Amino acid sequence: MLDDADASAALTTLGVSTFAKSLLDDADASAALTTLGAQASLGYTAANKAGETFTGNVFTSKNRGSPSPGNYVDGHIFRSRIEGSAYATFFAQEVVGTVSRAVLEASNGFSKYPFFYFDENGNFSAPGSINGASKNFLIDHPLDPFNRDLIFASTESPHYGVEAWGVARLEGGRVTIDIDAASNLTTGTWAALAQNTVVTSLQNQEGFARLRPSPVAGGQFEIIADDDACGDLVAWRVVADRNDPVVKTLGNADPETGLLIPEADKEELA
Repeated sequence: MLDDADASAALTTLGVSTFAKSLLDDADASAALTTLGAQASLGYTAANKAGETFTGNVFTSKNRGSPSPGNYVDGHIFRSRIEGSAYATFFAQEVVGTVSRAVLEASNGFSKYPFFYFDENGNFSAPGSINGASKNFLIDHPLDPFNRDLIFASTESPHYGVEAWGVARLEGGRVTIDIDAASNLTTGTWAALAQNTVVTSLQNQEGFARLRPSPVAGGQFEIIADDDACGDLVAWRVVADRNDPVVKTLGNADPETGLLIPEADKEELA
């Protein structure tokens, strides 16, 4: 490099390409963009599949107001469709008093919600369905957290299902189970959330008395032993279909019943 005649020769010695050197020699940003466009191939298919530029409205913005639930900060990118006012927005959001998060928001031109986001603690939130070939959890292995991971797969079923379980002690061969109380829920939650609740398991933890459940009504049911004097501890489990207003808005659920529609025709590729 010390023997090079000029800066251009020194850059060649450093291994800087001719293309990169031409960028350095450009007088301004406009000239640099011209140089960038001179490449025979950028190595990818352009977004509009017709050229090297986007069509429609693409722009950045800073701080577009402070709507609930937090304050939007710098870093917005807007991308509009040509034929309408729909757009997607990516921005950083500082939620007042809590955490910062990265948000992707979809709009039809009238409403800016729903959106999904990642926050600084690694949490992900989405208002609609999440579909995938598998939905697993990955955590540090509790026995060897620095060297191993623990991976569990989710259970799949043709239901938007919810479940609850617990233990209760019989008195005089009977006990009433309040699913809300056993699950630390506000009274009435299970009845509003669930339908078709079924007691799938009753297991005597201490003896051999036979057990049966009553029908589930209003989030409660009774466990009854065939021995009127039984005072054993019993484990119970219930499963149900969701019946809340949110599930009825999901694309894979029947809007009337909230039940999952487990089969669908494949969408045609555009």
